[in-house]
Amino acid sequence: AWADLSEVAAPVLLASPRLADGPPSGQCAERFAGLLEGLRGTGMGLEEAAELFRLVAAAAALAGGGGGGGGGGEEDVGDGVAALGAAAALLGIEEDVLRTFLTQTELAVGGGPSSGRAEHLVRSRSAQEAATLRASLAQELYSALFAWLTRLVARGLMPTDTKSDCRMLGLLDLYGFEVFAANGFEQFLINYCNERLQQFFNCQVFKCEAEEYFAEGLDSQGQWEGLMTACQLPALALLEGEPGGAIGLFGVINDRARCSFQAGSSGGGGGGGGGS
Repeated sequence: AWADLSEVAAPVLLASPRLADGPPSGQCAERFAGLLEGLRGTGMGLEEAAELFRLVAAAAALAGGGGGGGGGGEEDVGDGVAALGAAAALLGIEEDVLRTFLTQTELAVGGGPSSGRAEHLVRSRSAQEAATLRASLAQELYSALFAWLTRLVARGLMPTDTKSDCRMLGLLDLYGFEVFAANGFEQFLINYCNERLQQFFNCQVFKCEAEEYFAEGLDSQGQWEGLMTACQLPALALLEGEPGGAIGLFGVINDRARCSFQAGSSGGGGGGGGGS
């Protein structure tokens, strides 16, 4: 399995421009050996590790193989034809099947869903559609692989005797906003989730304690009651809005998206009138 993996993936990955400024091959080999040792420490076997690296290589081949620059159709899968073939081989599917999936789409025209009389038409995807679908496929593969690896590590850390009365230690890692040179909508949603987690943590640690102290009459100077305001994060009010108050950014985005959709539907559905 390892020899086959190296034979298929190595030529494509070594030709990637992303590795042009990377560390030397000797250092990469040392890091890979350390990574493999760590994976083996979680209980992963060599065959499982090979399949893990196979999927990583397939995702890298899909993401780095290019994605367009033409007039649509099969040629626009990207300038990395070899990368597409390598990805198909690593995933264990026929290259033509993967190419068709990325470059063509089937539409059902006429007839209802249950009538069975719909006509099926096949059209070529544009260069941008093919590139987007290719990148999305790589992301979904990596996401599924990450979820599987997380479960594997969790099982490796799980106590062998779950019936015994053992103590558990839970760790919660909270971090705030992350700011990059280019912050897209995806990073915006990640930061929103971080603020939500921070608010939940504040409520559990500070607000519940403050309410308990206040109920026991230990808040003579209002200091614990003041802690309850720490759960009101301004960023969340800006994004979600306030009950009975101003609408948040999410509400504005929803309204704009709804208006654009309705305008597009009404504009596209209006044909030429005229009687007979």
